[in-house]
Amino acid sequence: MYRVETDGPVRTLTFGPQYQEMVTYLILDDRRRVDVLDVLWLH
Repeated sequence: MYRVETDGPVRTLTFGPQYQEMVTYLILDDRRRVDVLDVLWLH
């Protein structure tokens, strides 16, 4: 149960029963690395 927004190197993944949680991350292809920028957890 998740959705990914895939425009550009900064991406957002929403997840959870009602897609209320969100992770924003940066993909650095040249370094083969992913950095987590933000995590939002709502209840």
